Amino acid sequence: MLTHKLPSENGIPICGTYRLCNPEMRYSNIGDPYLVMDLMDVTGTVRAYGWPERYVGPDEVDHMSIARVTGVTRWLNGQRLIDLHSLEPDVDNTDPIKLIPAGLNPVDGIMERLLLLIATLTFPPLFRFIESILRDNGVLLPFLTAQGSLSHHHSYPGGLLAHSLECAEFIGGLRDIFPTDIMQLGVVAALFHDIGKIRTHDNQASGQRTAFILNHDSLTLELLSGPLAALDKEWPDASLALRYLWTWQNNRSKCSSPLMTIAEAISAADKISSGRDAEQRAFRSSSRQYVTFQTRRYWRPVSNPT
Repeated sequence: MLTHKLPSENGIPICGTYRLCNPEMRYSNIGDPYLVMDLMDVTGTVRAYGWPERYVGPDEVDHMSIARVTGVTRWLNGQRLIDLHSLEPDVDNTDPIKLIPAGLNPVDGIMERLLLLIATLTFPPLFRFIESILRDNGVLLPFLTAQGSLSHHHSYPGGLLAHSLECAEFIGGLRDIFPTDIMQLGVVAALFHDIGKIRTHDNQASGQRTAFILNHDSLTLELLSGPLAALDKEWPDASLALRYLWTWQNNRSKCSSPLMTIAEAISAADKISSGRDAEQRAFRSSSRQYVTFQTRRYWRPVSNPT
């Protein structure tokens, strides 16, 4: 049962699989221990409590681990809560798309857009390729929270996914131009074209060292090596095409233009998305006017009067 479908009435039994966010052992005023955490999925978040007289399960659980949960609903001050009865770790994680933790990305509506995009993929190997990426917490969680750049565009938490999704949606809009298989390969390539930034844009010392030595494009194949290996067995041509779409710009000496036209479209989508965000930030609190410099006219931001 997804969080947005949980009943509104008190005392209704529930059962579902969720991510366990920020689990913490607390103590009541009389010293009794109880467990508190947020249950997350792609539709939202709900606070859950494990009381000693009702809850049967582990006292210690890992942040962002996945578990099958039973309990009952409770309303307090207009807020839906869950009183836990049991937690059982879910080692299979059979539906990783529904378990994307929506609360980690602050951009309004972005999870709905991501789900709509994934739903457009009609080739099962591509769908399973995305699923295998989303099962890896080491890739998924920073992909949801990383900046799109350190200072240029989408430079805010969650900006990487926002930028990547804009690029993928742009490619998805070209369905009347490219064959379906090429267009869908382009959507997947655009969605993950900057995923190497999770290693270079974390503002940690290790990320800064990595960014100094390597371009983030160099890390994409490493991060997605497992899903690509699985795709090799199901659809070798698609796996080869994705590798090419992520690396062709590093091998321009071999050819002045890409071997796949969709590669140019992805490059254009990248430039449009980053350029629009940078422009919007530049003029967010300003108006514009023409100025002339050396006989040429330019747009210039002018601060609004206070």
